[in-house]
Amino acid sequence: MCSPRHKHCQGHGAAWRGAKGGGRSSCLPTCRHWDGDLFFLHPCAVQARAKDAAAPHAMSNYARSLIESSLDPLVTISAEGKITDVNEASVQVTGVAREKLIGTDFSDYFTQPEQARSGYEQVFSQGFVRDYPLAIRHVSGRVTEVLYNASVYRDDQGRVLGVFAAARDVTAQKRASQYARTLIEASLDPLVTISAEGKITDVNEASVQVTGVAREKLIGTDFSDYFTQPEQARAGYEQVFSQGFVRDYPLAIRHSSGRITHVLYNASVYRDDDGHVLGVFAAARDVTEQRSLEQVLLARNLELEEAKNLAESANRAKSAFLANMSHELRTPLNAITGMAYLIRRGGVAPAQDEKLGKIDAAVRHLLEIINSVLDLSKIEAGKMAIEEQDVDVAAIAANVAAMLADRVQAKKIELVVQVQPQACALLGDPTRLQQALLNYAANAVKFTNTGRVTVRVHVERELHDSSLLRFEVQDTGIGIPGDALPRLFSAFEQADNSTTRKYGGTGLGLAITRKLAQLMDGDVGVSSLPGSGSTFWFTARLRKKQAATGTMPPAPSVAATEAAPWQVFDQQRVLLAEDDPMNQEVARLILEDMGLSVDCAGDGGAAADMAAQGHYALILMDMQMPRLNGLDATRLIRATPHGKTIPIIAMTANAFADDKARCLEAGMSDFIAKPVDPPLLMQTLLRWLPPAGP
Repeated sequence: MCSPRHKHCQGHGAAWRGAKGGGRSSCLPTCRHWDGDLFFLHPCAVQARAKDAAAPHAMSNYARSLIESSLDPLVTISAEGKITDVNEASVQVTGVAREKLIGTDFSDYFTQPEQARSGYEQVFSQGFVRDYPLAIRHVSGRVTEVLYNASVYRDDQGRVLGVFAAARDVTAQKRASQYARTLIEASLDPLVTISAEGKITDVNEASVQVTGVAREKLIGTDFSDYFTQPEQARAGYEQVFSQGFVRDYPLAIRHSSGRITHVLYNASVYRDDDGHVLGVFAAARDVTEQRSLEQVLLARNLELEEAKNLAESANRAKSAFLANMSHELRTPLNAITGMAYLIRRGGVAPAQDEKLGKIDAAVRHLLEIINSVLDLSKIEAGKMAIEEQDVDVAAIAANVAAMLADRVQAKKIELVVQVQPQACALLGDPTRLQQALLNYAANAVKFTNTGRVTVRVHVERELHDSSLLRFEVQDTGIGIPGDALPRLFSAFEQADNSTTRKYGGTGLGLAITRKLAQLMDGDVGVSSLPGSGSTFWFTARLRKKQAATGTMPPAPSVAATEAAPWQVFDQQRVLLAEDDPMNQEVARLILEDMGLSVDCAGDGGAAADMAAQGHYALILMDMQMPRLNGLDATRLIRATPHGKTIPIIAMTANAFADDKARCLEAGMSDFIAKPVDPPLLMQTLLRWLPPAGP
């Protein structure tokens, strides 16, 4: 009904008062206003005709249908904060009937009345509010989280009549948000969400701790502002937006105190239900401790690298020293053994022969010590490499027999060699096989005074691509007590010092044989009976090949060598390159005794010149010589037409395996280490020179 407070209606007071005892009356047709109930319009008119009453009633029903069609709580509020109308959704959310809600304070139905009052006052002052958060309390105590959107409504002259407010239930949304916040806060790693503009939209407590900045101050600021390298941080989140993710992106967060935390970021975009990118979710893993450990490890690695370099330098110095000592010791030993041999060849009295035998034994003992110490040092330093080349097992056994021939003859014992034919056409390291077998055979000869020493080689087991060869040396010597057997293959150990001391030895030969066998995928063993002799064995795995492919001619048999007269060559002309005068003289005499014609060169340069001028059947080349060393001299000779095919044999005190490899690489055909054993020298020469005819 029209109220006197509507000034534009006061002129019609008589009509208003005279209408059937103060009941509802119409005002002027052009005057429509709100009268307490939302959308219940009453046209005021001076004429109260029955036909005009139907129009406002229809408008009122239409307005109520509109307000009730909303599932969201809707309410109108007067300037005094009183509720003037509500819909059924408001009744449901409060638990209070409509007629009881109308006329009460709007703020009475919220958990924070003051915040509700501030909200509708803000609407009256500013004309609207958007997403204003409030919590409605139901009479049962249930709380509904809502966001209010409200605006003023006016009359036809633009005067504010009240506020229309709609509440959107966001309880589920807020619970989801709280759930998400619980999840984000459960992480000990800093988590952050970033907008497309690079602004922080949310963070967890771990982010607050790592930056030293409160959450409310972080939100809305640039993500890149909190890193030691802002441009790198900006490039990181831009990469996420362009590629959809980043993995283990390295950054360093700066705390407000200056403390630096190194992190790895993993980030990806998040989207709405329609797939539109809303922002970036990023998680940082603190790797400061890991980085510190890595730096410590890096420093340690640098220290280890430096230590390794020092050790390698020391090893190189040690290797150079050992090589030099080997050369310096072998050079005079070569002269001693050669001279003793030549004196014996010239014929001596029995007393002198005995003395020469003692010199020869002493020299051999010294050479054994040198070889054993050098070999063991190289093996233990991991410097000894097993080569793979053609292996002639029969030739290895024959070489061992030839090297022991003088000792066997002096002791008047028998040396028998038995090689299984199948133990051929294999690939392995002939030098190391011969060394291991010689260690056994030399010991057998040493400890056998009567009877025989038998060398056997046979195939123990055939494998798919290789053969396991067994090398045995059986003797009829003094034998070994059972309690000494476990110590036999240890370095610097001898079976029984009280018994074996008179035979001499370093106690290294068996240890070296075991290590060599192990390097060749084999093993060692022994059986012995005191007074009856011993049998030593080792195995080695050698790869099979289809056929013998070696360029080195086969050596003659031991029997053929022993049966031939000493003047086996028919004055073939050879060149001897040797810078040491005494060794040159000894070698020349031995070669001439074999039936060769010898020219001598005192250095590598002279040897190369003489090889270019004369036609030689063979060249014997030392390695260490002035003006031009043996390796360079060999290369120079090989570059000449005649020098391409001539056999060049290294005869040098540089006796290591890598020395042999360097010689062969330079173009030499064969290798003999000093001190030279004359029978072995003859056997080597027979590989390359034809013997004299009958």
